[in-house]
Amino acid sequence: DATSLGIIIPAIQRLYEIGEIEATELLVKNVAANGSQVERKELAEFLAPGSEFAPYLRAFIYAREGVTTGQAALQRITGALQGVEAESVELADDPGTRTAMAFVDVGYQAGIQTSDYGQNNNHYGVVAQWVMAAPEAAAVANVCRRVCSVPEIPACANTVFGLIGGYYEVIRFDSPLEAVIPQSRFVTSERATAMVLRRIAFATTEAGEEIFPNRELTGKSKCLINAVVALRARTN
Repeated sequence: DATSLGIIIPAIQRLYEIGEIEATELLVKNVAANGSQVERKELAEFLAPGSEFAPYLRAFIYAREGVTTGQAALQRITGALQGVEAESVELADDPGTRTAMAFVDVGYQAGIQTSDYGQNNNHYGVVAQWVMAAPEAAAVANVCRRVCSVPEIPACANTVFGLIGGYYEVIRFDSPLEAVIPQSRFVTSERATAMVLRRIAFATTEAGEEIFPNRELTGKSKCLINAVVALRARTN
């Protein structure tokens, strides 16, 4: 049932019961995007408010009120740092926040040229703090801790976050089977770190174009470039 194309909420519930939480991610997204409002709300009542998958579902439930997937993700990131529920986070209606919402939603998937998000954005530090503290982003955080000094970490965290494709892709470095390898162990493993490095080294836009040549990546995060160049060289 969990691998079928249909919307089967009992399959999601059963996976939760047996501890395979990460395996439900695509199923939750399917309910959010293609389910009825009744099915979406049924699933929302089942998922914990703090679930990493909840923002996507919430955005579709409240789409008519103007909630977007980018807004819901930024609210969750901010709420996690403040220790409050995402729904209670009020975001300003200003250009910087709208830019951050777009970045948090899809990162650089539309190409670096389309994003004005950078170190001058008022949410830049928030995103970096979340990446380095959130359990679901541990695989990304480990890369930055490995290749960057402490002052360089905010730039690394934001750059990797964007290259991977934003919040909804960052949370997808999952244990293949949580009953054997707990998610908390997997995201801190060498395998997960290698997965992140490969993902950023060969990151492409939705149009299949390379996001950052080496020179441009140096401008975003100098400490990342050596690791990326080395991996590209080994692969080529």
